[in-house]
Amino acid sequence: PIRVTGNYGSEIVRGNVAFRPRLLDLALLEPSLAGLVALFFEMLKAARAGSGTIADHMLSTAVFVVALVCFLLLDYCGTATFFLLTVMTLIDVVAGFSISIFSVRRDFSVDRNG
Repeated sequence: PIRVTGNYGSEIVRGNVAFRPRLLDLALLEPSLAGLVALFFEMLKAARAGSGTIADHMLSTAVFVVALVCFLLLDYCGTATFFLLTVMTLIDVVAGFSISIFSVRRDFSVDRNG
């Protein structure tokens, strides 16, 4: 391989490899089964409306914020599995709010004709 360096390609360096592609290890991208099961039960819990719905949304948001901060700031949390778990908490927050808004909109109907 040839690597061109310098201004306008004036220097040619042979034999140095800048990037060597490797196959992706799929074991790094496997989310934990417990995380998927927990996400499923959180989706079921978000579908019901009750007195603790607002507290549930606040706790879900807090869990997402803590997971995101840990992923960004702590070295041992910067793994692909922890990233997928953080994405699952984001899905939980967005889906919980969306399901609650749609269910309230369905339950609360307003007659716009007068």
